[in-house]
Amino acid sequence: MTTTAWTPERGRRERAAALAVEVAQQVLRTTEAIGANPRAARSTLARQQQAEQLLREKHRREDQALAERRLYHSHKRREAEQLAEAHRRAPGPHPR
Repeated sequence: MTTTAWTPERGRRERAAALAVEVAQQVLRTTEAIGANPRAARSTLARQQQAEQLLREKHRREDQALAERRLYHSHKRREAEQLAEAHRRAPGPHPR
């Protein structure tokens, strides 16, 4: 099972970022096709690509943090279960 913090809102943000890059690429192609100066279109495309990359990195960090939290809590749960089992098996009077 993969560990992600996926939500519908996160999916919408990722799709919007990808769409913004596609639109910027189309604008650049159109600008070059009509012979206009493509400097602004290139700049916009670069900004959109950078924004998309930053969003992906942010989501990767969120996924990593979630995986680390889940691992930490699974270890703590396992330790608690082992301690409870050791107390159950311990000889002598059991505290109530």
